[in-house]
Amino acid sequence: MVILVTRCVSKKEIKKSFHYEFHFKGYFKGTKINQVLICQCEDTFNLKQDYLLAVEVDEIKKGTLYGSLLKYKEL
Repeated sequence: MVILVTRCVSKKEIKKSFHYEFHFKGYFKGTKINQVLICQCEDTFNLKQDYLLAVEVDEIKKGTLYGSLLKYKEL
């Protein structure tokens, strides 16, 4: 699990699910992360809004962290 302070920069609806891209610059376990992608069944996040996220890391590919949302709080 990782906790992030981040901003929602993109939202796409694909087949009854929402794919969110969050801005993030930093490192996780020695790997540079440029963005965070989360898929949700609900329309949860607003664009250009800051959030505190608790995310379960599924995988990291080419600087993108793919994760499952555990908890969130709008800042």
